[in-house]
Amino acid sequence: AQMFQTEKFDLVGEVAAGIANEVRNPLTSLQGLLQLIENKLPNEDDNRTYIKVMMEEIQQLNVIISEFLLMSRPVVPIRRETDLHDILDEILTHKNADLVQKNISLTKNYCSNLPIVLLDMEQIKHVFLNIISNALCAMPDNGKLVINTDVKNNAGSMTVTITDTGCGMDPQTMDRIFEPFFTTWGNSIGLGLTVSKRIIHNHGGKIEVDSQTGRGSTFKVILPLNN
Repeated sequence: AQMFQTEKFDLVGEVAAGIANEVRNPLTSLQGLLQLIENKLPNEDDNRTYIKVMMEEIQQLNVIISEFLLMSRPVVPIRRETDLHDILDEILTHKNADLVQKNISLTKNYCSNLPIVLLDMEQIKHVFLNIISNALCAMPDNGKLVINTDVKNNAGSMTVTITDTGCGMDPQTMDRIFEPFFTTWGNSIGLGLTVSKRIIHNHGGKIEVDSQTGRGSTFKVILPLNN
């Protein structure tokens, strides 16, 4: 029975990979064509706004494809030396326009002696991009985003804590946020946190969540130092 289950998952993974390639290829072509059109438009042309929206939608589709692939086949971390602060800063730079647009204040309390550890950089980036993106979506204008990092040598772990002042979650929602395809956002298929939890678990870590309706949420990612 176990062998049959494994073969079934392998088949699902192969089919998912094939579908993903078939979808991604035209998306890449479409993205390239939009870039060519944008380059030929005058800077003041209003059509640039529509092209920007289309490019963002293509990017969102690529994220969905990546999450679907991560769900449908084993997530084996390819570890290399990684500085978590560099990953967080890269994501925050990528999200800077959203921070500015919503006038979100950002506070970074980075641990000065956070060690370099062996992690799958792309997978871990996916986790924190998902958590930070969710935090920004949950917050109204003039919200606050706080990111803390810490190392606990006696416990052999380090933590990244991300706190927002968004809408928060009721207990029923908190019980389901890691379920596949569960979402409270209209533009999401509900795989982001499912995949994130799986990635962290495969790194030997865990994700903890604390939230209250109307008061915001805190996500704590705990990763082992020796992996």
